[in-house]
Amino acid sequence: GYPDSLTLTTETVAYDYSCSRVTGAVKVCNGDYNATGWRGIAFIHGSGGGFIRAVTALMNEYYTGDPDKDDDEMAYVMCHELGHAWGLLHADM
Repeated sequence: GYPDSLTLTTETVAYDYSCSRVTGAVKVCNGDYNATGWRGIAFIHGSGGGFIRAVTALMNEYYTGDPDKDDDEMAYVMCHELGHAWGLLHADM
């Protein structure tokens, strides 16, 4: 439809430990955020009216960055957090 309900593009940017939000975008940051208890976390930034204006998703390599493991766990966490970026909640909510 018009406008597109979802258009995906990627861009590689300089490392940003704080993972600052970008209006109109989903920003994903990988880093070692220490023993936080979460593998990934998404922050939804809205401006009222039920609209998502920006999303920052952090992938915690403290838990998922083990080079001896395959990438399946990181892929799962990434997909899970991107689901939140598109407005999906946890099944128990």
